Amino acid sequence: MMKSKQKSIGYGIPVLAIIGIIFISGCIKSPETKQFAESLPQINENLAIVLGNIHKDFYNYDIDYSVNRLVNLFTITDSIINKMEKRESNIKEDIIQAESIISDYQAAKQNININQLSNEEKNLVSQINAKINEFDSNKDKLTSCLSKMETYREWVILVRDNAKLWEKLGDQLTLMNEYVQSEKYQEALQKVNEIQNTVNQMKINAQKREETGIQDFSAEAIAAYDAYSESFEYYKEYINLLINEDYENAELKYTEYSQKYSEAISMGTEKEASISERINEADAWYQNNIGVCLDLFTQYS
Repeated sequence: MMKSKQKSIGYGIPVLAIIGIIFISGCIKSPETKQFAESLPQINENLAIVLGNIHKDFYNYDIDYSVNRLVNLFTITDSIINKMEKRESNIKEDIIQAESIISDYQAAKQNININQLSNEEKNLVSQINAKINEFDSNKDKLTSCLSKMETYREWVILVRDNAKLWEKLGDQLTLMNEYVQSEKYQEALQKVNEIQNTVNQMKINAQKREETGIQDFSAEAIAAYDAYSESFEYYKEYINLLINEDYENAELKYTEYSQKYSEAISMGTEKEASISERINEADAWYQNNIGVCLDLFTQYS
């Protein structure tokens, strides 16, 4: 009987040893797992930083370049346009950086044994995965906002150009009147041609602003540019009558010009929105297309 007990104990020792080896080997991290575990705090921090940067870039963009901000500026300079584009580039770089961090993390994660991580390390993995999910779920929105920011910048350039055209038109009208008053009729006729060219440029500008989707012009408002330009054909006839010293008919032609001019102006203003409504229209577009990204990743900034 004693011999039998000793034999049983002898068989049990190798079994316990094998179980111990299996248990110990399960706790020892592979080099890849160890390296992955050591990188987790930095990955978590880097991802939080880049998501925070995306939020800050959108927030600062809104402060400097929202519709209400730009309309209060005396003029829109090339520097402002360039800075808008730079902010867009910063956001693109942030997104690329986030994608790079995520890609490297996921590639490293494939080569490790998740069961070899400590509870603290597994918690970091959960935090990182939550940030990745948040980024991925908003990726399409970010891409859309960036695309709309480019459209918005194009519209701002057109608004800036239109303001320059109005200023140019005012100067041309002043010179035309001065030429007529000083009986420099050929110079006045040349100036009328320049005025009509400027008005055509304004029409093209309005059509391009409408194409952005930010502004909506009625067909009558667009047609008003042609009517305004055509009214100056009557003014040309008026000048030619002055050249021929046919003052009686010149006076009648000027009256006809004035009527056509007034009709053209009314076409573009009577049924169109006020300036404040135009601003509200553009701001609504901005909020629906760019403003939707302003609240993303706020907890990281």
